[in-house]
Amino acid sequence: MPDVGAACADPSVLGSGPLGVVDDHADGPAAPVSASSPSVKWAILRPEGLRLRAISAAYALYHEASGQTHIIGEEARAILAALADGPLGVRAIFDRLALHYDLDVGNGGAAYADPLVALTGRLRELERLGLVRALGT
Repeated sequence: MPDVGAACADPSVLGSGPLGVVDDHADGPAAPVSASSPSVKWAILRPEGLRLRAISAAYALYHEASGQTHIIGEEARAILAALADGPLGVRAIFDRLALHYDLDVGNGGAAYADPLVALTGRLRELERLGLVRALGT
């Protein structure tokens, strides 16, 4: 399986399609966090130990450190790709995603009234899976 870090260094890996839904294995809603806090940066935990393979409309992500395989959607893959070069704040992650996707946040309803809060929720889901961590919290 290709290395997530190496595969994500190529911007074309992000594709041009709409964001999918993260395959949420987490229990309950995401923990609240100030999405606009510049002191909070997110990083991939041990990116050298992640292996990604496309399977139909989703991705199998093998995490060597835990020995677990996660099925993730395009949205989670794109977030990990944005973090492949190093830690970023939520706004910087959003800006990178916006370079490759049409992030029309006006049509998402109340749940997406603040896209940075929605993105922080996705990051918290990836954190619960042990794939990313918040730095500076």
